[in-house]
Amino acid sequence: MFLAVSILLLLNMAKVNPSSTCWTDGSCSKHRLKTMPNNITYSTLSSLVLSFNDISEVTVIPKMPTLTNLDLSYNLLVAFPWSSFSNVPEIVRLSLNNNKISHIDADPNFPRSLTHLALYSNRIATVPETFLNVKPPQNVFYLNIWLNPFHCDGKIHWISRLRKCVTDHRKDGCVNTFTKTVKKCMLSNCNFHQNGVVIILDVPENADQFITRLRHNYVLKCSTPSEWKGQFLRDISLPTPSSLDTEAATKATTATEPQTTSTSTAYSSEEATISYWNRTTVFYYNIATPTLWKKQTAAVLSGTLAVLLLGWIVHHYNRCKKRRQEILNNVAAGLPLQAVTDRGVSNRAGHGGNNVIGHLQQLPPAGIVDPSLQNTYEEIKDEDMAGT
Repeated sequence: MFLAVSILLLLNMAKVNPSSTCWTDGSCSKHRLKTMPNNITYSTLSSLVLSFNDISEVTVIPKMPTLTNLDLSYNLLVAFPWSSFSNVPEIVRLSLNNNKISHIDADPNFPRSLTHLALYSNRIATVPETFLNVKPPQNVFYLNIWLNPFHCDGKIHWISRLRKCVTDHRKDGCVNTFTKTVKKCMLSNCNFHQNGVVIILDVPENADQFITRLRHNYVLKCSTPSEWKGQFLRDISLPTPSSLDTEAATKATTATEPQTTSTSTAYSSEEATISYWNRTTVFYYNIATPTLWKKQTAAVLSGTLAVLLLGWIVHHYNRCKKRRQEILNNVAAGLPLQAVTDRGVSNRAGHGGNNVIGHLQQLPPAGIVDPSLQNTYEEIKDEDMAGT
């Protein structure tokens, strides 16, 4: 039993690395971390994975001059320090998906090296076009923003326009083909970015070599206002930011009626955000829970197997020891081997059993110990004495 418990403890200890060591190799996923320390030197890290933890706040990104990958997905972040990118000048991938982030800066000053940004499954209602003031090396930027409760107005007009263009030119190579073809198609037909950067909102696969169109469940949709709720961004025509400002200025000179409409819209937006996040939360735990159960199940099965194996070994050891002792007792008493082997002889009747019986009849009578048997007994006895 002690051995079984020890095996279980070893299995559990082998599954999780100590948190103190994860900061040296950057593999800090599933360590139940509450925060991201900013007083540790990360000067040699190229990748820092902090996914599946309980981090709720990051006030500043620590200085990591060689970092290219930062993964903070599946945490409890409500905000992100967008102004800290100067501390990670070489970052290429930033994963913030499956958090509770609701606000993004209008001009975060992304480093030129950044090419992949994952923001899906958050609480983001709007993405200003100035947010993507980027100029990546290959002139391609991958932005994953599906599963967010978008408020469809002029601020996300650029997303609606881009999705509609990609849909209209999907047969021309703007999606569902190799990245080089997509880039060429979008530069020719959907080049709306102020810096001429190709913004890809679909799914990069096979090491970014192929671009797959968003599946139905992940297509960008409106959450508010009510007249656009559930509509795909590719299917609606939103006003441009300039026309929206003009309309707002006109309404400001009229009665106070827009104030009531604004309050109603704010309430609807908040309600939709909460409802949408509930679905996102379910999606989060549907991914995390099976991983946890797999580890626990593996530990239980391994422990059970160890206990069964140990029991089988003990059982057969006791059985062999009992039979050995029986033979020793018979030899010591001077009994013929017929008393021990009668069962085996009867079971082998018809298969050479008569020859065995004839051999047993030639054994010396009870009370007369054959010298060879006596020697065997003494040798076994000596082994038992040495074993004790």
